Amino acid sequence: MKSITQKAGVFRIAMYIRLSGSQNSYYSNDFVFKGKPLYIEFEKKEGETSGQLAIKVANIAKKYMNMVYEKEIVKVTANGNQVVIDGTDEHQLFTKCELQWYNPDGGFNFCCNTAGAYETIAVARESTDPEYDTKNQITQGKQGFGTYNWLLHNFRLPTAANTRWSRIIQDETPILGAKYNEYIIEYCVDRGILGSDAVGDLVRSKTQHVFYVKQDIASQFETGLQAIGGITDGRTGNTLVEKAMSTAEAALTKATANEKALANKQDKLTAGNGVDITSNKVSVKLNGDTLTADKSGLKVSDNKFRPVGG
Repeated sequence: MKSITQKAGVFRIAMYIRLSGSQNSYYSNDFVFKGKPLYIEFEKKEGETSGQLAIKVANIAKKYMNMVYEKEIVKVTANGNQVVIDGTDEHQLFTKCELQWYNPDGGFNFCCNTAGAYETIAVARESTDPEYDTKNQITQGKQGFGTYNWLLHNFRLPTAANTRWSRIIQDETPILGAKYNEYIIEYCVDRGILGSDAVGDLVRSKTQHVFYVKQDIASQFETGLQAIGGITDGRTGNTLVEKAMSTAEAALTKATANEKALANKQDKLTAGNGVDITSNKVSVKLNGDTLTADKSGLKVSDNKFRPVGG
């Protein structure tokens, strides 16, 4: 609220909220991606402080949410002279959040009269945005993984078959509030001579089995996995693949170094007794003089054939 320098007037917080990984109908529109504009309009009277305005905005937003949506789509609170807007859904993305002032003298002119218009006086951006002002910040939420909602969304849809009385596979129903680790077991078996590409073609079958284990008992599950073959941390990927990639990269580095060494290597041969062969040039050193033969002819250097006894 410190960005408001006007003594009085009408203001609003203009937001646009998109969805990622959700099809909530509250955000339906005419575009490809679901999204919803949201405005919190308020009036500042002369003498009101930034702290009082922040509380006023929070109260207005709460009443508006309850009246229109019967729940808080966003949670608006006052923190000193700041207004804090929190998302209530992990799928929400704030793509716009601006503080605007209604300028009665702005907008287009119509018959010598101005229609008035909202003008932006402050913009909240993510900290990585080049135009971030260090005062008004957007921090995007992070979608959960292995949570109750995530499992329902991806594996156990709340259909009649999964929610009815005496439903199937009740023991696999996610627990509200619990968090789960994901484990992928790869099972490879030799199947014998079953191939058709060649006589005696040996075949192996490979299957993947995915388990979601509640975190408070995950250590017991991991103990069992260690006993049958060990665990690979999914955050770093498949260790066999990583080892192969590392070996390949090392070989490529070595080959590149050898290639550079060969390119820079001089084709030079020293025959001994003062005879050197370099590329297309032959040099012979004799009694302090050097006789060089190349494509330009013969050349004598050093002492220039000193006369005998001279």
